[in-house]
Amino acid sequence: MTGPLPAVVIGMVFAAALHTRATSPTGTRGPGNTGTGFPGAPRTQANGDGVATGVCPLAAPNRYLPPRSGCLTVRRADIAADGRQDLVLLYSRLSHERAGQLGLGASLSKMYVATSAMLRVVQAGGGIATVRVDGARAAAIVALAHVNDDPGDELLIQVSQISSGATAVAYGLRDGRLIPAGVTLSYGGDSAGKAGFDCLTGHPARLVQRTFELIGPTIYAWWNETDTTYAWHGPHLIKIAERTFKRRGLPPGSETEIGAGCITGTGG
Repeated sequence: MTGPLPAVVIGMVFAAALHTRATSPTGTRGPGNTGTGFPGAPRTQANGDGVATGVCPLAAPNRYLPPRSGCLTVRRADIAADGRQDLVLLYSRLSHERAGQLGLGASLSKMYVATSAMLRVVQAGGGIATVRVDGARAAAIVALAHVNDDPGDELLIQVSQISSGATAVAYGLRDGRLIPAGVTLSYGGDSAGKAGFDCLTGHPARLVQRTFELIGPTIYAWWNETDTTYAWHGPHLIKIAERTFKRRGLPPGSETEIGAGCITGTGG
């Protein structure tokens, strides 16, 4: 590549520089790639930094994937709520541009630039649903559990990660289509701003997003906390309440991550 770097490239290099292991890790907290069915299904690729860097290894050709797929995560879960395990594929479409052309490190140089993240569910009972993941070139499944009154599991997908925290979106399957919840969720953070969310039981089931802003004079003194509560209406999250208040002391880790209710499920 010659001449000035385009803005999108500069942004990707900046994101890679901001990435740190002190932030919430990418990866998967849902069920593993186990179970029967789907012969020849691909396996998850190792690429824990794909969300932050926007570059991915190329996956081997597979009948369940389009050509030039990468950043592949494979899971099995009952998304369709018919008592059978469906095949869940989260992958990126890759360009022909190598990461080395962007000036990224040697460990990434042979990977390819991701252009868009895709979510695909191959149902055990037949049918395939595929959707582009909102706002992501590369993504990671961070939770997969039954968290609302709809049958079937919901997917929580990380779409960004920098030193100041991470964001995720949620998807569910309805009438054979993958539907976004419509809300961007934040978690992790740094010394001046933190966030976390959890899934709660109830009818309707709820999700609470907590954000924390330092007002000082130290991280052990005063923070403003804003709690925004959403109710699940089918696969959608609808805001029903919000409150802001002052609290003393560093917010605990249990409130600045993805809560256990979203990871293990609430029963709906």
